[in-house]
Amino acid sequence: MRVTTTSTRTARTEWFRMPSSWHTIATILTRRSVPCRPLTARVVGVATGEEAYSLAMLLDQLQIPGTVHATDIDPEMIALAQAAVFTDDQVRQAITAGALGPAQTLGHFVQLGPGRWTVSDAVRARVTFDVADAGTAPIGPCDVALARNMWRHLTETERAHLHQALATALPAGGILGVGGADLPDPHYPERAFAGFEYTGTGGVYLRVMPHGRHG
Repeated sequence: MRVTTTSTRTARTEWFRMPSSWHTIATILTRRSVPCRPLTARVVGVATGEEAYSLAMLLDQLQIPGTVHATDIDPEMIALAQAAVFTDDQVRQAITAGALGPAQTLGHFVQLGPGRWTVSDAVRARVTFDVADAGTAPIGPCDVALARNMWRHLTETERAHLHQALATALPAGGILGVGGADLPDPHYPERAFAGFEYTGTGGVYLRVMPHGRHG
């Protein structure tokens, strides 16, 4: 069974999008006790792969064992993500995003030739990709899920499905990251996703227990 995503052919993607969210996610992960199993992460609507590789870089930098499974409805986008070939400008954007230090970020890339880069073997080994549609299929259990700037591409029924799929996939205390364009009312982000508590920054939410208690 495949995890699902929405079309991102026209969606904007970049390295470490919304840098403040990455700092928040890193803080949450490092404050937790040592996990008894590797962390599992999902990226919905991954487009050309930068978001999935960004998350893998963060986990590698924090020395947290785990994997990232990323999906998109567009097979051409998934092929580009799997190829993982990036330009000087794209690597520069990853460095200037500021989620990691410049030397740390560059250390996760390998130069293939003039103007051509890929991700390190350690980062690539953490990430798998699949073609799937967010509007219909379930999402497998995970500790972190990123579903950014793609909700507006879904119908109301599909958005409800994705919301429920994420609520089912994430345990209490699980991390959900969304984009600013995903909020129905950006002035009230705390009201956007029932069953999730807004952390107050970067579109990052935590899955909560029925009575608001974290697991």
